[in-house]
Amino acid sequence: GVVPLCSALMNTSAPVLAVGKGDTVFLAFIQYTCLPQGVGTLMCARFPSDKFDYAHVIVDTLYAYPASGSPTITVDSKNSVHIAWRYNDDIYWTQRNANGTWKATANISYSSGVVSQNPSLANYGDVHIVWQEGNDIYHNKGNWGLPLAYKSKIIDKRFSWQGAENV
Repeated sequence: GVVPLCSALMNTSAPVLAVGKGDTVFLAFIQYTCLPQGVGTLMCARFPSDKFDYAHVIVDTLYAYPASGSPTITVDSKNSVHIAWRYNDDIYWTQRNANGTWKATANISYSSGVVSQNPSLANYGDVHIVWQEGNDIYHNKGNWGLPLAYKSKIIDKRFSWQGAENV
């Protein structure tokens, strides 16, 4: 069946999807509230792959994350969702951990005076992202790194990016 994820009066970007553990489907898109399509709100829907109906679809509206263009999405080995998108000629990223908490947005392109666009995420051991920056293609990879220790006890592993490179 068809389950509308946003108002019929609003436009959306092309949706992108990724499948996480337990066959959970994550669908990201940008909802635009007026024409022309300028800046919109990042959205992420999730649902079991076999239950796409009103009772099972949950939509996170990420108001703090203005966006334009089309987002990209992947799910890593810890079932964390990663979404990247373009806004104000830079590439931004956020992550939803397995507990459902969204991280604060991070600018991963930092391209002053150059238009960054067309991000694409993939998970292959590490999370990889590529994007166009001016006439160049940039790559960055991120992972969970080494655990932080306090008094010989492992307390946390944090996801971090390694640093962008021109490929």
